[in-house]
Amino acid sequence: MKSWSKDSLSKKIDPELHSLYMNVQNLEGRKYNRAVSGYIIDELLDKLSNEDSLEFLQYVSIVLPLIESGMFDTAARYLETVATSEKLEKIKKELINCLEDADDVPK
Repeated sequence: MKSWSKDSLSKKIDPELHSLYMNVQNLEGRKYNRAVSGYIIDELLDKLSNEDSLEFLQYVSIVLPLIESGMFDTAARYLETVATSEKLEKIKKELINCLEDADDVPK
């Protein structure tokens, strides 16, 4: 999955991503996380559409609202507790890494 951290977005030359950065560069914490959450969710859904992701449906009602609300750390910690098939384990790990990288909430 792409990196959605502020630092990474600031270096993108893609016009859409550069525009996103210009709009979110002054946001902090969960406000920043909420601003990029839709992009993370879209990328996740694109990845899941290429797999038989029915098993992921049981976690969607918990994970997606956490991501949408900017609670990236909580979503990542929850995902670490979820058992998935080998096929979805790679996507789960990528999502956890993506959320940890993008999280703008101070620890």
